[in-house]
Amino acid sequence: MTSYLVEGYLARASAGEPGTTAERARRIAAEFCEEGGDVQYIRSFFLRDDETCFHLFHGESVEAVDQVADRASLASQRITEVFEWECD
Repeated sequence: MTSYLVEGYLARASAGEPGTTAERARRIAAEFCEEGGDVQYIRSFFLRDDETCFHLFHGESVEAVDQVADRASLASQRITEVFEWECD
């Protein structure tokens, strides 16, 4: 499955919101799968100084991830395919 990074704006004043936003993204991705789609929420990152939130998903397509982001109200500005690897 391909990895995608959803980038969106989140005001610094919303410091308590990243956890709520991440939980909503996880829940909506699970609902999407129950409907027959294939998107998995992995994790989120909030860059407070940049007022930017990143959400990492694994998904069947950029369109599927975009649907989940839209349903979860992630206010995505951009969705980018990413490549992951782990170093031992």
